[in-house]
Amino acid sequence: MFRILRLCGKIVLFKILVDAAKEALTDMPPRSEEELDVVTLHNVALMNMDGGPTQGFEKLQFLLQQNPFPHETFGNLLLLYLKYEYYDLAADVLAENAHLTYKFLTPVRVVFCSIIVYCIAISSVDR
Repeated sequence: MFRILRLCGKIVLFKILVDAAKEALTDMPPRSEEELDVVTLHNVALMNMDGGPTQGFEKLQFLLQQNPFPHETFGNLLLLYLKYEYYDLAADVLAENAHLTYKFLTPVRVVFCSIIVYCIAISSVDR
């Protein structure tokens, strides 16, 4: 029972932190997206994924092509593609950015993403 309460507390805290982060981003002086630094653009993309994943994906893809880009961009883009079931796009990102895979992803995350993409590809062939 104590574990459940602790988990509920963590969920509430996470929700409060996410809401506070969204508010902090909206409290910033108004700027066009072209004027945002890469970290702020990354955070804006993540904070708005629930409301508009397409725009978030566009921002993360744009960031991945910048030099430098926030290192979290690669892993976040992959995991979000998997979350929203864009398995083909996740496979494309892995294939097109193989040089980034072991540089920015933990071995566990590499295996996780690869297995999901592989399993979906195999199930598509069986149909």
